[in-house]
Amino acid sequence: METRLFLGLDVGKRRDYTALVAGVRRMVPMGWDPVRCGYPREPRLEFVLAERYPLGTRYVDIAENLAFRVRQAENQGFGVKCAVDATGVGDGVIEILQEAGLHGRVWPVVLTGGSGDTGHLPGKSRHSLTKTQLFYRLRVAMETGRTVLVHNMKGRELLLDELRSVEERRTRLGYLTVSGKANGGYDDLAFAAALAQWALQQSYPGDIKKK
Repeated sequence: METRLFLGLDVGKRRDYTALVAGVRRMVPMGWDPVRCGYPREPRLEFVLAERYPLGTRYVDIAENLAFRVRQAENQGFGVKCAVDATGVGDGVIEILQEAGLHGRVWPVVLTGGSGDTGHLPGKSRHSLTKTQLFYRLRVAMETGRTVLVHNMKGRELLLDELRSVEERRTRLGYLTVSGKANGGYDDLAFAAALAQWALQQSYPGDIKKK
């Protein structure tokens, strides 16, 4: 099946929400091209869902719910990839997700300090990425119209509010990082959206369009 559904899962800790954002890759007609005498189609990621699991939801329950959603999508002909924030949760949560039936569909991502995409961690299947680079990809995709939020999506306003509140700041070591919690708010949905965007671009590098 062609991979068309991309999920981002920001795994919460004890006092944080676990957030899920889903996007569908579609080929959409663009403006009229007089040379081709037609409407060329280009890929676009459309966010269709943004939601939080209730505080205290067990990782096992989250994994089972996510696996159920993935099965539903695959039954409709959608290939699925899910980028999961594996920072601080260890191999345990990733194993729970895989044992729930998500093996081969999950990309563990460890968010680090510093700058730039640091690639795969030696000897592991995890990918190491900075928050700054993660959000930069999402921002460029949205500014160029390659990623949009559909109007009737669940959680649209919550996600928009978080995306607007994300800001860069410099750490004590001089590195740039991003956060949406400066004013006491949440940033879990925004990070989940950035993870879904990253999963898309891992699958379709050609979809990246510079400003």
